Amino acid sequence: MTAPVLTLNGARANVARLHVPAGGRWLVDVELDGTDVPTGAATVTIGDLTLVGTVAPWFSGSFVGVSRVRVVAGAGGWSRIVPQRAYHDDGGVRRAMVLDALAREVGETIDTTGDATRLDIDHVRFAATGARALDAVLAGIPWRVDFDGVTRYGDRPAAALGEGAELLDVDPRARLMTFAAPSPAAVPLGALVADARMGGPFVVREVEATVTAGTARILAWGVSP
Repeated sequence: MTAPVLTLNGARANVARLHVPAGGRWLVDVELDGTDVPTGAATVTIGDLTLVGTVAPWFSGSFVGVSRVRVVAGAGGWSRIVPQRAYHDDGGVRRAMVLDALAREVGETIDTTGDATRLDIDHVRFAATGARALDAVLAGIPWRVDFDGVTRYGDRPAAALGEGAELLDVDPRARLMTFAAPSPAAVPLGALVADARMGGPFVVREVEATVTAGTARILAWGVSP
């Protein structure tokens, strides 16, 4: 299988290692030739997959003609500290308003479309990282930053394995599946994997993908449906 083309802000890259957790923020480590380490907004392409994020300077640098760059999902803002803030509305504080304000403060984009939920009449957001503040407002509802850099919450949409995803190996003890695929997009979280060689199906919960000049391998951890 031909490995997908890798780029970082349009520059050809040699290696990309992508981690997509069950929830929260993805990250991708990229290696490329040269000592000019990019900063700020970053777009990584892995085949037909585009990831919109931000360079994490404290995890990036160069040595002997090779740059190693970590790109974190979105604007990288959910790690920032936000101050305490109080809200009041006699009809109940709108959750979407609280979330939109929080995202603006940390420089992120959040999709609150269709969220009509109202919180208590008085709502206090305590000082914390943006991610912890988001957890507190959502009160157990899962959230994630998608590949387009937008934060969304609630259940993930239905997904299926993409064309070209080839199951190579399964470790049933760890519920770990190994795939070859044209890009990580072919093994999305939430996809059901069923194969006659397996003892039972798994639903993809977490993914790690390593793409180099010669290979594209994806590790996917599953849970029982």
